[in-house]
This record gives sequence, C-alpha cells and structure tokens, in this order.
Amino acid sequence: MAQTFSDAVLALLTDADPSGALLATVEAWLTANCQIDPAADRLQVHRHTVRTRLRKIEQLIGQPLDQLDTRVELWLALTAKGLHRLPTGRPNT
Repeated sequence: MAQTFSDAVLALLTDADPSGALLATVEAWLTANCQIDPAADRLQVHRHTVRTRLRKIEQLIGQPLDQLDTRVELWLALTAKGLHRLPTGRPNT
C-alpha cells in the first residue's frame, strides 16, 4: 500500500522529469528543513535553481509547498520509495 501511495504522489514528478532532478530537489529541500540555501548546497546548484524547481513541483502537483500537509505527503512518499534520508546532524541556522 505504501508503494502505491508513493507512486501516485511522485508519478507527476517522475513523468515530468525523467532525470530525477525534481525528486532530488524536493528530497534535498525537505532534508534541509525546507530551506533553500542548504538544499542548493546539498545539490551543488544555485539557490535560484532550487526555487525554480520548487515552483515547477508546485505546478505539477497542484499544491503549494508552504502547506504542512503537502510537505508531509511528499516526505511520506519519498520515505516509502526509500528516497528520503533523515538528516545526520543539526541544521545550520
């Protein structure tokens, strides 16, 4: 059941971006406590690239990423797929 749930949630992202950049971006962003700069550092891209990708993700899933339920849904889907890892240390503030 978890696999079906994650497939449904992530299908829009994987269909739109077979390279996996959108999935990597949302995973890095969630791992970075939804902060742009640490996510960009993790991905080794410019912060504007992360913002552009996050806007694209919002358009694809039809939900704003600033809402907790959207973040939780994505986190659960990534976790069920085995794509999300918990941060290993405390976030930089």
